[in-house]
Amino acid sequence: MASNSDFGKENNIGEILKENFDDLIYIINENFECEYINESVHLTKLGYSGLAHKILDNFYHGDLNRGLIFLQNILKTGKAIEQIRIRQKEGYGYYELKGKRFIDDTQKVKILIISRDISEFKEKEDGWLKRETNLRKLAETMPELRFWKLLQSKGEKTSFQKSREMLDSVIDNIPQLIYWKDKKLTYLGCNQNYALVNNIDDPDFIVGKTDEDENLPWAKANLKLIQENEKRVMKNKQSEEKIESWTLQNGSKAWFDINRVPLHNLEGDIVGILCTYNNITNRVNAEQKIKESENKYESILENIKEGYFEVDLNGNFTFLNESFCEMGGYSKEELLGKSYQSNTDEFNRKKVFNLYNQVYKTEVGQSNFQFEFFHKNGQKIIVNSSVYLKYDAKGAKSGYYGMVQDFTEKIILEKKLK
Repeated sequence: MASNSDFGKENNIGEILKENFDDLIYIINENFECEYINESVHLTKLGYSGLAHKILDNFYHGDLNRGLIFLQNILKTGKAIEQIRIRQKEGYGYYELKGKRFIDDTQKVKILIISRDISEFKEKEDGWLKRETNLRKLAETMPELRFWKLLQSKGEKTSFQKSREMLDSVIDNIPQLIYWKDKKLTYLGCNQNYALVNNIDDPDFIVGKTDEDENLPWAKANLKLIQENEKRVMKNKQSEEKIESWTLQNGSKAWFDINRVPLHNLEGDIVGILCTYNNITNRVNAEQKIKESENKYESILENIKEGYFEVDLNGNFTFLNESFCEMGGYSKEELLGKSYQSNTDEFNRKKVFNLYNQVYKTEVGQSNFQFEFFHKNGQKIIVNSSVYLKYDAKGAKSGYYGMVQDFTEKIILEKKLK
């Protein structure tokens, strides 16, 4: 790693990374015992320090076997990636773990693991999968639907802080691209991965060069944007984290989660900038697919003739399709957030409540359930309904969903025939 007198101690870059890096970092030995963590991030995100534990002690018990295989694969092949639930102060969160094997200065085998919180993404993914499963259940109850094809605080020092060599190992082995520059945007150093994307074997080769150098191709396609952003961060004297869409040199599109941090000398003057790039293209593409699936799901619901509804545990409408609204003569705005009870009489309110209560207790859906409610014009509507339990991403009961068909004419005709 290159050094510069303006940057103070040689491990200054490592310390800055520790303070601005949001991912959990572990360095563990062959017995899977933690020898190093960025403790301030652990305390903030998990609510505890994992240094005194084997890393497996932090995994959800249902993921232990997968976690063990993940660690063994790192030792065997050199690197691996896995999604594991990690214990937090309250409950568990989903993390994507990227592991890499390396040899430290004492020639001992160590494992570096970077853990990124993907709980929000998993919640969206699980939510879609549950909605798709729910829709398949509905498809089984109605002939018209059976053939659907659904788709730390700054400056903090801890007793666990390791040597400069340990920090250098972290910087050179994490999957992010990292570099730091002076005020004139001249390179003062970078990590191994940033050197590799520029087809450079030795990170020290970059020292003294600028992005205009012909030997640094990676930034060429986005040079103007990069320089504008870096100058702005130094001018404003404030760190900046944002997600940016880039066109790479080969013409492909990529998404990066970028963190830009202004660097200060001991007097507090801005002397440069530190930048980290995390490639989140796969995650963005996956989220886009989920969004497309959700749009397809909602498009199907909006175009079927049966009424579809979703309510919370209190019976308040949270989602309705157009057919449901037309059946009662109301607009979506008039019904969303309102209780089903406002459109029925006392007898039918109790009838619906008892059925929903049974579904809640037994967790078994019901179909071919008839009840009456009032059209907006006061006319009585007889519907045939199905109802099922909804669950949130954590598996807790969150409401109900189902479909309704207008049976009014059918019932009237049957009475006339009798």
